[in-house]
Amino acid sequence: MATILIAHSDPAQREALANGLRARGFDVVATADVDAALDAAGTASPLAFLVEPALLLREDMAVSTRLELRAEKSVRILALTHKFVPAENDAFKRHGAGILAKPMEDVDRLVTMLRASIVDAPWEGESEEPEKTSTRSEPALSKAERKKLEKQKREDEKRKAREERELGKAREEEERLRERAAELERKAREREEREGRERAEKEARERERQERERDRQERGGAEQAVQARLRQERE
Repeated sequence: MATILIAHSDPAQREALANGLRARGFDVVATADVDAALDAAGTASPLAFLVEPALLLREDMAVSTRLELRAEKSVRILALTHKFVPAENDAFKRHGAGILAKPMEDVDRLVTMLRASIVDAPWEGESEEPEKTSTRSEPALSKAERKKLEKQKREDEKRKAREERELGKAREEEERLRERAAELERKAREREEREGRERAEKEARERERQERERDRQERGGAEQAVQARLRQERE
């Protein structure tokens, strides 16, 4: 039985969607945020990740890459909205996410979309030719919709490959920055040690100068005392 991850901050909407998918034969892991869903991906082996748009837009690092690393496979990501907003859609693409064809309350349509998300393999428990043997009541995808989904999958794969390259470059840059930070820290320690030695040497020289000055003053005082006694004796 396939598992669906859900991340939604609204408990009522989250449970309504989870219950709707469970009623249609899915295992569901429902969480209130993206991090919890990613944590569950390591053991759940999810088919898809359904995520509230607002949660997705808060993420800085590509969710698709992080999810694939946790699940150890490619996982389809869908933002739970059917409205196309250019600015948001650009952010969704950055995270490797698509949008729904219909409102999230249309669970039957969502299930059809989830089943069609694997275009190169049959659904678990179905025959190799589901069109001939399936008795599902979900509406079939049109040819145009299927082509659109296939195109979107190819774009997702390209995007994921690009994000993996970018992640690799980011890791290399992070390693360079760590090395640079270590080098700067080493130089700072050397500078502090050098300045410490210089301060110690300066303090030592100052103590020597003060000691010489005290000796000079003591000798001067002794000479003055001798001269005073001599004057008194002459008088």
